[in-house]
Amino acid sequence: MVFPSAEQPRDTYRLGPPAFWLPTEDGDVLAVAVSKDVSNYLVSTYTILLELAFGYLWVVITALAVWVAMYLGKKNLLGVRLWNHRQSPLLQVLDVISEIKGAMKAIEWRILLTLLILLVGFAIQMAIAILFAGFIEISNAAPVNPNAVFLIEYDDTSSLAASAFAVEAPAVLRAAGIAEVSDYEVREKVHNKTIRNLPSEPEGGSNLQFNYAYNLTGVDFGLQRLSALELRIEGSCKTDYTWLVDSEKDSDTGLTKDTYNRFGNSSSPLSVSREADGKDPRVYVFTDRYSASGTTSNFTWGAIVSSVDVKSFSQGLDPWYLTESVDVEDPNVDASQKVKAGRPALSCWQSSVWWYENESRDPTKLDSMPKLSLSDAMLDRLWSLSNLPAVVDVGRKLGESALKSAQTSIGEFFEAKASSIEGDLQRLLLTTYIATANYFIDMTLVPEVQRSDFPNLLANEDGTGLADGADGFVVLGKDISTLSVTGLATIPAMLLVTMLLSFVLLRVRPLSSVKDDCDATAYQELHKYHMAPEAGQPVGEGDAEAQAGTYGSTTLTDEKGKQEGGREGDQKNTKGGKGETSVTVEEESKTSGEDQTNGGKVEKENKATGTGIGEDKSSLEAKAH
Repeated sequence: MVFPSAEQPRDTYRLGPPAFWLPTEDGDVLAVAVSKDVSNYLVSTYTILLELAFGYLWVVITALAVWVAMYLGKKNLLGVRLWNHRQSPLLQVLDVISEIKGAMKAIEWRILLTLLILLVGFAIQMAIAILFAGFIEISNAAPVNPNAVFLIEYDDTSSLAASAFAVEAPAVLRAAGIAEVSDYEVREKVHNKTIRNLPSEPEGGSNLQFNYAYNLTGVDFGLQRLSALELRIEGSCKTDYTWLVDSEKDSDTGLTKDTYNRFGNSSSPLSVSREADGKDPRVYVFTDRYSASGTTSNFTWGAIVSSVDVKSFSQGLDPWYLTESVDVEDPNVDASQKVKAGRPALSCWQSSVWWYENESRDPTKLDSMPKLSLSDAMLDRLWSLSNLPAVVDVGRKLGESALKSAQTSIGEFFEAKASSIEGDLQRLLLTTYIATANYFIDMTLVPEVQRSDFPNLLANEDGTGLADGADGFVVLGKDISTLSVTGLATIPAMLLVTMLLSFVLLRVRPLSSVKDDCDATAYQELHKYHMAPEAGQPVGEGDAEAQAGTYGSTTLTDEKGKQEGGREGDQKNTKGGKGETSVTVEEESKTSGEDQTNGGKVEKENKATGTGIGEDKSSLEAKAH
């Protein structure tokens, strides 16, 4: 299940409850599958819940910070503003920036530290929406629909073999297509190393060895509750000239027929020629199973290429595509090279071993693996995956498409210079890796019209349903969203906890005093603002009333235009009621010697002319004189 090889039909998987176990690299995760539309709504809703939870937590953090500042004697309007915007780090950041801009002296380090903390809080709040989606939406897998699982049952000797081959081949062809467009990361899944410095054969035949290895886990297979299961494949191939027993050239056609004894066995000959196999290079892949060192984990397999006499535009030096010069038959086509006869075979071995929690078993003893619990149906499927080298089955089903060199063919010509055993094996093994990983998911892609022609190997004994455990895997689909059950349960729990935490902590000391302290600080700062107007400005009605209730009377005198407020009873009180304010001006005229009656006359004139609280000191003095 490295890559889904085809679009997954809707009827092949289940959505909604019950939950299932999603295999991941970190172990099995309890999850539920939903459609993309439902997932979008759920993720949006849970993002809002998470932001609310963060808001409640930030209230507690703000209250704690403001309380510490007040405890240290740093009572000011900045703390009040931070408290008023306690659920929004962004507004708090703007408050601190405003404080910095309005500072008339060097900025205190505490303010810069506060700004840094607020910026971190704001960044966390913004990152929640991005990070949360990956926390709750963890895959695009869903449990398979048991009714969609189908595996063709047939015997290689039965009449169904040819029909079954036609049904199974498309899955391998899809894997080959994925291999062609796969990126570097996927190609690195199959480790390979080519050794070229080997003794050469007579007549210039070169030798090479190709080592390979790859691993497939329960995650790759999509197996529920088996993410730790691992199949380790290791093998090696070497060119072998000893299998070639005859090379005969037809005098009429000029074409050569090479004959090989597979694995050196004269009872298993194979002949290849351009006349029999077509114009493009092709390969024959086969196996010869045997037991090595008392185990059944090792197998031999081989490959024989049919490339003799295939024409090329360029010279080839690879053992499978070594060319020689020929006369050009068509002057319009510069194909002056053709592949020589007697190309070597590939003799290969491969081992397959299952691992689970540091224990290993060969395929036939998988049922004895400690701590591993498998149904009979699943045990049979895993055994079939490792019983024989899958590369042989893949090579057979690919047919003429098995070789990478065949992809460079144009008509009856190909590019020998760009062809090699190494390139062919890399493509073949990568296709095998992908096809093996997709083994279970491909069971759901057998067309319905073809199922009626075959019995289902995974059916139960009475044929009315699926065998127990045969549906223990997941499939992938672009319209599927897999949501973590842990994530779905954690977010509401976090919101509830932060709500209770905020409710409790803000109602017990010391944080319960923050609100009252902020209100008191704001009240004091407000009165400082009203008590200190610009020089020469009279006191307004509302200001006078507030001042009268808090700080006592205010007397406006002619001495340097200052206001003096106090709580002394000997000063004149500012009058309230209906918005009128009586201003008393005490004048001592040393030059005119006028008495108190003259002062009273001035006061009457002031009332008659409408002189009130808005007049400045100079107009009052003029009228007094």
